[in-house]
Amino acid sequence: MHSSSDSNDGLLAKALERLDAWKASCWIPITEKGPGPSEASKFSGLPMLFEDEDWPCCPQCQKPMELIVQLNLSELPNDAGERTQTGFVQLFFCVADKQYLGCDTYEPPDHLVRVIGAEDIRRLVPAKTSPVHSPFPEQVIVGWRQEVDYPW
Repeated sequence: MHSSSDSNDGLLAKALERLDAWKASCWIPITEKGPGPSEASKFSGLPMLFEDEDWPCCPQCQKPMELIVQLNLSELPNDAGERTQTGFVQLFFCVADKQYLGCDTYEPPDHLVRVIGAEDIRRLVPAKTSPVHSPFPEQVIVGWRQEVDYPW
């Protein structure tokens, strides 16, 4: 006679076996609080900008957008797939209403996402100051921890 525990163990094993096909690696950033180099991967802080570029502003309210994240592609984990790119991915977001819901005009776009490729890196310079009032505290990404992830 089989116990319900044996039956549950069998169901769990079957479920895990089916989920295994959907398993993927993900990377969790390891951060340190405080400012880092402008070219570093980071949350908030001073980004790399193009020479003579003004800080990105919200196209709706015209206020400076906050740097949410900057990823230096050359700093991504070696095991995160084929790493042949250099450059930056940056996300700026309007937090003018400080409720972090985007611009209070509720008109898109209230953000800027951009990929700056290797051919444009030489035109980048570190931003000297931020025009954002009360920016989020800067956190520099100093490493990555690999985890297993499943889709929702």
